[in-house]
Amino acid sequence: MLPLSGVKAQVMDNSRRVDTLSFRERLSLRTNVVDWSLMVPNIGLEYDLRRENWNRYAVNMNLRYRPRTTGTFVRPAVFNLFEIALEGRMYWRERKAEARGYLRRHDHWWDKLFSCRTMLPSHPKWIFYRGVYVSYADYALYLKGHDGRDGQALMAGFTWGFVKPFLAFQNGNSVDMEFGIS
Repeated sequence: MLPLSGVKAQVMDNSRRVDTLSFRERLSLRTNVVDWSLMVPNIGLEYDLRRENWNRYAVNMNLRYRPRTTGTFVRPAVFNLFEIALEGRMYWRERKAEARGYLRRHDHWWDKLFSCRTMLPSHPKWIFYRGVYVSYADYALYLKGHDGRDGQALMAGFTWGFVKPFLAFQNGNSVDMEFGIS
């Protein structure tokens, strides 16, 4: 994730304080390096719905587009793609639960499934997320000598992953690595 401005929510910070974010700090520019390596240009925009930086809710939109190619020679492979995705996410950081106090232990197994508290935070600098997404894709894939596929797809589902700060700058901007599954 490449923020447009200083996003303090992504900077490595172990304190439990809650900062309020301005409009510019709540807006982030995103891109997927793996897609770029496959020659699929992409860009995304994420907006935090709440002003707090600890546990936050965000909406993002991603666009991937590999233009249709034309030419007079026969290509060994054709790969065209247009995809637009809308996603809602809830970000959280692990917090240490105590036997007594504000963050109490889990009572049931389903508490562990949806909670951000744990007895021993394993990755205090990582930010985890879960959410839902919906996307539309128009694609074409043809290989020379084989049948190809083309069409449209409408997809929806759940997403889960984590964000690890990769490179933090003095002004609050950061470059993050994100790993997730949808």
